Amino acid sequence: WEELIKEGLGDTTFKIESVVARAMELVHKASTMQYATLIPRLLGHIFAWWTLDASLSAHTWTETGKKKKKQRDSAAWLELMRKVRRPHAAQDVAIFRLLCVESKARSVELGLNRLDKHMVQILTGEGKSVVLAVVATVLGLFNFKVDCACYSKYLSERDHQAFHPMFAAFGVYQRVKYGTFAQLSEDIINEQGNVRKLLEAIVAGKKFDFLGGSKLDGRQRVLLIDEADLFLSSDSFIGKTYNPMARLQDKTVSEVIHYAWKIRHDAKARQPETFLKSDACKRFLKRFSPWNELMVNIVKTMLFELGNFVNPKAVHDYVRLPSSIAYKHRDGLSDKKSFGFATVFAYHKEYENHNGITDSKLEQETYIPLHAGSFSYDQIPPKYTHVLGVTGTLKQLGEQEIGLIKKIGVRKLTYIPSSYGLSRRKCLETVIVPEQEHNIRIVQEIKEGLLTGGQAPGPQNTQERAVLVFFENIDALNKFHESSVAQRELNMRHPRYLTEEQPTSTSDRDAIITAAVAPGAVTFLTRSFGRGTDFFCLTAKTLRA
Repeated sequence: WEELIKEGLGDTTFKIESVVARAMELVHKASTMQYATLIPRLLGHIFAWWTLDASLSAHTWTETGKKKKKQRDSAAWLELMRKVRRPHAAQDVAIFRLLCVESKARSVELGLNRLDKHMVQILTGEGKSVVLAVVATVLGLFNFKVDCACYSKYLSERDHQAFHPMFAAFGVYQRVKYGTFAQLSEDIINEQGNVRKLLEAIVAGKKFDFLGGSKLDGRQRVLLIDEADLFLSSDSFIGKTYNPMARLQDKTVSEVIHYAWKIRHDAKARQPETFLKSDACKRFLKRFSPWNELMVNIVKTMLFELGNFVNPKAVHDYVRLPSSIAYKHRDGLSDKKSFGFATVFAYHKEYENHNGITDSKLEQETYIPLHAGSFSYDQIPPKYTHVLGVTGTLKQLGEQEIGLIKKIGVRKLTYIPSSYGLSRRKCLETVIVPEQEHNIRIVQEIKEGLLTGGQAPGPQNTQERAVLVFFENIDALNKFHESSVAQRELNMRHPRYLTEEQPTSTSDRDAIITAAVAPGAVTFLTRSFGRGTDFFCLTAKTLRA
C-alpha cells in the first residue's frame, strides 16, 4: 500500500488504472501463490486504489495545463501522507479474519473454501462499511456472488453509492449487490420467477412462465451482514416473516372497490349480504367465478376494512407525500409498503380531497391484495455458502442473541480493538426527574452542551459545540418541541429535524446530517438515526470545543 501511494502521489505520469491492472495480475497468478501471501498483497492494491481515488487531486497540478511536480521537502511530504485516508491496522485485521487468512491453505481455492460463518465486532465509527466493501471486492474478484445486507435502506444506498466507483474499477459491480433484508428476501423468492406475478396470473386465469425469472448462475454466494446484531434481534428479523403481496387488478376489481368507497357511509349497504347483491359485486364474482369462495371472503374483508377506515376512532397512520402516500419503515418512509385495503382506501380519500393523487395513480393503487405467502427471515442465511457479518455491539449481545447466532451456524466471533485507543466518550449518569421537569432538564442539557460540552460553566468553556438530541420516537420529539419550555428557552422557529417522516429526500437528509455538526447547531432526531449515521465534524471551532 505504502509503495503504491508514494508512487501515485509522487509521479505526475501515474495512472490510477495501473493499480487495478496490477491487482488483476495478482488474481490471474492466484493459483501459483500461497493464500496467506496473495490476500494481503491484493488488499494492498485495493486499499491503494481507495486512497488514491480520493487523494490524487491533492498534489501536482499546473499553471499551464501540464502536470508539474510540486517542490516538496520531506516534512511537506510527510504532512501530505498524514492527510491521505488510509486503512487502519484494525480494519486490516478484521478483513484478514473474515477472509480466514490465518488458515494454512496452500491455494486460493482452498483458502476461500475455508471461509467460515463468522461475526466480527468493529466499534461504531471505525470503518465497518469500508471493511465490508473491501471484502466484497476481494470475493467478487474470485467470482463469488456477494449480497451486502443492512436493516436500513438509507444506509444501504449510502454505502452502495460510496463504493460503487471501487466495484466498477475492479470489474465486480455485477457481482456485488447492496440492499435491505426485505430486498434480499424479494430477490431470493423470485430467483426462478416472480412469485407475485405467478399468483396474479393463476387467479386471473392467464398463462405465466414461472421460470422466466433470473436463472441461478451456479456461483458460490456470500452474505455480508452489516449491523448483524439487528438482523439477529428477535424483534426485528429473526423469528419474523417477509410477507409479499400480489395485486389483482381488473376492470371489475376497480368497479367493486370504487362502489365500496362510494357507499362507505351507508352502514346498511356495507353489510355483506347487501353488498354481495350489488351489480358491481356480481360482475366481480362472475369474472373470478373459479375462485368464488375466496372472492366472497375477500369482499367481506374489504367491507370490514372499509368500516374501520371510516370510523373516526380507527387509526390508519400514513404520511401524505406530494403524489403518493407512505408509511414509516425503519429509518425512513416507504411508498411501496401496503396494508392492503386500508392503503387502497387511503388513496381514495386523498384523491377525493385533491391531495396530489392523479387518476392514473388512483387506478394503479386500486387492487385486490392477495397474500403470496410468508417467508421466514431465518431461512436467508442457509441460502448462502458463507455468511460473514460485522457489528459494533457484539460484546453487548445477550444469551438469546448468542443463541440465534449459533442457530444460523456462526462458529467464529472476533472482537477488534479500537483503532483509536481508549475511548474519549464520557457517559454521564442517568438522571430520573419528575415528568413535569423532564423537558426543563432537556433544555438545560442542550444549553450546557452548546456552551461547555457538559463541563462546568466558566470563562474558559465558552466555545460553541454541536448538540444532537435523540428521542425514542416521533411522538416524544413532537411533544418536546411543542412544550412551552422548549418554545420559550430555545430558538424553535427553524428547528432542524431528522425523523423517519422528514425530510423525505436523500439530499435533504444528507444536508441536515452535514449541518448538524456546525458550531451552535441543535438537531432533534429519532433513535433510528443514532446508529449507522455518519456525522463528520470538520469545523475547527467545533473540534476545539
